[in-house]
Amino acid sequence: MKKVNGKRSRVQLPLLLGLIFTHTEAQTLASALEDPAIRSLVSYYCDHFSIGPNGYNPPLIVPDKPMQSFITALTADSHDVRVVTPEYVHYKV
Repeated sequence: MKKVNGKRSRVQLPLLLGLIFTHTEAQTLASALEDPAIRSLVSYYCDHFSIGPNGYNPPLIVPDKPMQSFITALTADSHDVRVVTPEYVHYKV
């Protein structure tokens, strides 16, 4: 919700600004990242719960079924989505 002309209005905003998800083989993505123009714009989101063979966190891989659920949630029609204001959102850490 946002105030527009003094009235509260529903507005659509990107949920995950600046993120691009790819569905590809690791080798295909690695090949694309060899291009310096692409590499300067792209980085992996790392899986901070595991360590790869090189001693670093590997790129995060989201399996197809959870990713499809995520896409469905983000593209839901407005009648499927309940709009809440920030004071009603609470996170547990």
